[in-house]
Amino acid sequence: MKILQVVPYFYPAWAYGGIVRVVYELSRELVRKGHDVTVFTTDVFDEHSRLPGPSTRTGGVTGANVEGISVFYFHNVSNRLAFQHQLFLPYRMLGQTRKSVKRFDVVHMHGHRHLLNSIVHRRAVAERIPYVFSAHGTLPRIERRQFAKRIFDGLTGTRVLRDAAHYTAVSQAEVKQYEAFGIPPYRVAVTYNGIDVPAYSKLPSKGALRKQLNVPEDAKLVAYLGKITRRKGLDVLVNAFEKLDGEHWRLVIAGSDHGWGAELDRRIAALPEPVRSRVTRIGHVDEARKMQLLVDADVLAYPSTLEVFGLVPFEALMCGTPVIVTDDNGCGEIIRAADGGRLVPYGDAEALHAAILQTIDNPTETARQIGLGRAHILENLAWPTVSERVLGVYETVVSHH
Repeated sequence: MKILQVVPYFYPAWAYGGIVRVVYELSRELVRKGHDVTVFTTDVFDEHSRLPGPSTRTGGVTGANVEGISVFYFHNVSNRLAFQHQLFLPYRMLGQTRKSVKRFDVVHMHGHRHLLNSIVHRRAVAERIPYVFSAHGTLPRIERRQFAKRIFDGLTGTRVLRDAAHYTAVSQAEVKQYEAFGIPPYRVAVTYNGIDVPAYSKLPSKGALRKQLNVPEDAKLVAYLGKITRRKGLDVLVNAFEKLDGEHWRLVIAGSDHGWGAELDRRIAALPEPVRSRVTRIGHVDEARKMQLLVDADVLAYPSTLEVFGLVPFEALMCGTPVIVTDDNGCGEIIRAADGGRLVPYGDAEALHAAILQTIDNPTETARQIGLGRAHILENLAWPTVSERVLGVYETVVSHH
């Protein structure tokens, strides 16, 4: 098949979160299976920089071959608007879309409320090319810019959502989000996000990050990895950590700031000493440092809400690290099915505190959960399996169309 993936950020823009990794790894697996995959994206990289490429005066688009994937990195007009406000303005994309969309068998749009989808939507409808829509948790009008999201939906977002040939969700929790926007469940296929299992075949040795951060070998390290936003429950994690008695506890919070970093810093600063000095923020981490953090941690806490999937707890399990997740979202849905970790109610610092202690104090039960979680990942979330489910959706919409 000739497949076009549409996403506002792509490899190696890891600072933009899990969607980048999912689309990259899905595209790579589709290429391995013999399909022709193209990606339309922008040249954003992180809050302060963009990927190297031509300026608007020299064409505005960089073409690249990424492990067999043909990638069009369109010059994004404002890096600041992209990172801080999720407003992507892809220069010269309209012309390329007009020329090339008709050659694809199917289009796959990732994420909601960005102009790349709107540009491709108009051409795909005009050329009668079916497209699959994957929200990746971006459907609800939550957190920042809720009024702007309503305006965008009125102008173009609702049409993009409505005209899709089919939809994918990464959990039953996300199926309910589609229902809230008028999409019936029978039009939504649950295709879990995949895990790059071979990447965890050789893990780094323990201790390197602890040494860098001056964390004693005998200290119990609680870790969080993910975006710094309000719904991630970091205020609850800080409150739970404060309840842990003793000098042998450490908390490391890693991830790029998406609007809540200043508030998180304020809450950490309000902690009494010596608790405050045992909390460390390390910002965005690259792949090597991420793996090292997950290996060095004694427990990963992921106390977020409205999380339709959440890759990090599954990555932690592949590193042999126990996980604690909230029970009201897609991540908890999968961990519960696997019996692969401990679940707590969102917003309950007492329950999170108790779960951290139970994880550390019951090593036999914790090891059992890690084993079950890893087995569930290998059976259900490896990319060869997940990509077959996605291909089934593509084949369905193409044949029906």
